[in-house]
Amino acid sequence: MQLVLSCAGQTATPHGIYLLLLSGLERLVVGGRLVGRPLSQVIKLATDLLTETNPALTIPAVQLFLAGMYASSSSSGGGGMGGTGAASPGERISIATPSGGIEDPERLMQVGI
Repeated sequence: MQLVLSCAGQTATPHGIYLLLLSGLERLVVGGRLVGRPLSQVIKLATDLLTETNPALTIPAVQLFLAGMYASSSSSGGGGMGGTGAASPGERISIATPSGGIEDPERLMQVGI
């Protein structure tokens, strides 16, 4: 884990390997395999990578950061991003799309968005 974190945090890491490492970390985070200290290390890495000026480096870091924030909020009993735990992430995504009824504020409140 430490090797992955140190390689992903170096600017000399080739772009393909950087993407591979960050997507692998994101899969581990979303799959619930990282909790506690390793998860906080991944979130710190993603936060540090957000300061990069190159969008090719920043966009994967944003994805990792958002996955880490979601995982940390749902593992701490917050029930995910909405806080109520009333809807799964897939349901929240379908509701937040234009065809999913985003114009209905009561429906959004029911699912905790």
